[in-house]
Amino acid sequence: MSDDLLKRVEILLEANTARFESGMSRAEKIAQNSAKTMTKGYDSVKTEVKRTQAQVDDFSDCMHEPPVQSDRCALSGNYRLESNPERHD
Repeated sequence: MSDDLLKRVEILLEANTARFESGMSRAEKIAQNSAKTMTKGYDSVKTEVKRTQAQVDDFSDCMHEPPVQSDRCALSGNYRLESNPERHD
């Protein structure tokens, strides 16, 4: 091969390498942005799961407490206070 041909091959390799590196750099930025977006989405879901768990825990705590006469009955005057109420199942 002549020196001229070798120089052309070398220039083409450098150009192709530069295009490849540029494409890889763009792909890396896209991947980083996607990872950031996924992390934000995951954090949002994690926050909602914690909030829902707290609501479930609150509801569960309420289910273990004895029933209380509703405010509707108290406001209408349909209630009776007893010192030792009997349970009516």
